Amino acid sequence: MSDLFVPDEDVEVKTEDAMDVDVAPVTEHDDQDDPIVKEFPVFFSTRLAGNIHLYQYPARSVDSPYTSSHATGITESRIKKESGVVEVDVPVPTDRCYDQAKGTQWKNIDNQTLKGHLVESNPQENMVGVFKNNELHLNPIVSTALLRPSFDHVNQENIKDPAAAAAAKRTAQNANEPKAIQMTVKSSSEQTPRFSGALLAVKKAEDEEFVTLQWRDRDQEDTWDVGELLTAEKKDKLECSTTRDEYLEAISVPYVDPVTMAARCL
Repeated sequence: MSDLFVPDEDVEVKTEDAMDVDVAPVTEHDDQDDPIVKEFPVFFSTRLAGNIHLYQYPARSVDSPYTSSHATGITESRIKKESGVVEVDVPVPTDRCYDQAKGTQWKNIDNQTLKGHLVESNPQENMVGVFKNNELHLNPIVSTALLRPSFDHVNQENIKDPAAAAAAKRTAQNANEPKAIQMTVKSSSEQTPRFSGALLAVKKAEDEEFVTLQWRDRDQEDTWDVGELLTAEKKDKLECSTTRDEYLEAISVPYVDPVTMAARCL
């Protein structure tokens, strides 16, 4: 055991003087890692106010947009105005990554449907910007929608399944046969089941009819003409009505009285 421990008198502690390093004082001129290289005026355009809706395609690469130049231009679009459901149809390229056998099974489906739901957007936070002639023009966005592949259009009628067709035929025959029906009378005071919340919203969306929209491709001349409306026509200078104290109050964390918070936790 004596070999495992070293006596205190045999321990030698070496101390060295720390090296003095000259540190340059920090000045306001040192904070130039990201200097301002250019300034430009900002304008708010209202020429298309209330008519800008943003469609996003999270399952699609930005390098392959749904445009005619990429042979995947949108062929049809529709919307349910009350529920905000939107759908667009895009062609399915059959020259690559296409299973001919499966295509025959699914009745040669040559298009794909993308579906989404318009969500109201805060126009003060989400905007479309156009930079033109060294000027930035901002346009408020009314709503946004994430469009993802949907298979609602692929139903049982599209499947070439003899067993399913026979089952459907038997169901239709049974429906035409006479049946005894027992009639019951309910009191008006009895409550009938009703849809509410999310179920009610889904039912309303299912019952509502689609309205066909006219779609313009990105490279069409009409699209570029509308794009010109994204720039502000009037370039009056805006005067800020928000004071410095109001701005600091808006971006600051609300004050919470610790005494009141402690009393609530008891």
